[in-house]
Amino acid sequence: MKHLVIVFSFLIAGIAYAQESPTFFTISVPNMDETVTWYQTMFDMETIRIPPRDTVASIAVLRNKGLMIEVIQHTASAPIEQYAPALDRRFLIHGLFKVGFFVKNIDEWVARLERKGAKFRGGLVEDKLNRVRTILVLDNNENIIQLFEKLPDPH
Repeated sequence: MKHLVIVFSFLIAGIAYAQESPTFFTISVPNMDETVTWYQTMFDMETIRIPPRDTVASIAVLRNKGLMIEVIQHTASAPIEQYAPALDRRFLIHGLFKVGFFVKNIDEWVARLERKGAKFRGGLVEDKLNRVRTILVLDNNENIIQLFEKLPDPH
């Protein structure tokens, strides 16, 4: 199983290198305005679209040079702990539990995010197998965002 995880990580990293910008993900949140402000502050994003709000859902789309995020607040949504109160680790539920994207100069990004008050899970890690440095950042809802920096080719 350990080898399967390593191979899968390598494949994911390889796919990420081949992708064109922007990276995209959608996030369901309890407070759209707070989350929009967090991503604007931490990643210098601009709001490119906020459709008219209705009584059920609110949606905002944020974008910067390499990232596009759709933020959704729905009246029927709830934190996972409401449905699975014994759950203390999200990765124990099938499905996505974090998102990630590549940055240039991860040290500058970490310093910048620290100055802006971002929370981290652990510290910088060098993954020689996948030739990346990486760190986990927690957004204002404690969703995990994994930043990667490609290491130079050793050859």
